[in-house]
Amino acid sequence: AVARCNEQLAEAEAAIKGQVARAGIVHFDETGLNVNGKTYWLHVASTPGLTFYAAHRKRGCEALDEIGVLPGFQGTAVHDGWASYWQYGDCQHALCNAHHLRELTFVAEEMEQAWAQELRELLLEIKQATDAAREQGVAALAAETQRAFEARYDALLEGGLRMNPPPEPTGKRG
Repeated sequence: AVARCNEQLAEAEAAIKGQVARAGIVHFDETGLNVNGKTYWLHVASTPGLTFYAAHRKRGCEALDEIGVLPGFQGTAVHDGWASYWQYGDCQHALCNAHHLRELTFVAEEMEQAWAQELRELLLEIKQATDAAREQGVAALAAETQRAFEARYDALLEGGLRMNPPPEPTGKRG
């Protein structure tokens, strides 16, 4: 049954993959998956209207190359910052705010750093403002609004950097 479904859906799968690969903005992610007792990786490439899934034994560039969405992708790849994604230079890169929100929640709750909760709230406020603008048919927030959000963002980020300065370089990896 699985083989028959795979055969019958091959054309639809190829169409979805092709449309995702040509999209302007695509979200990429991966998660562990158990297949017959072995660890595989479920790779996801999605747009607001389409999602392409591919299971692979590997997680890195070898898998991404074989799956075939990222090689040659020329839009904006939204992802969690995992090192393998940065290897694809034909596209622009953007970091995923859902991942940012999780990380900021951790810093706020576990490290008890107030700036992280404030930045989390700001990101949600920006999302709410952009969603409201889109619902009204507005393509972008007013420049004045953007500058105000950017100033608040920069100030909160600077506070976070003060509390968490980068380590001094040691010349060693890791």
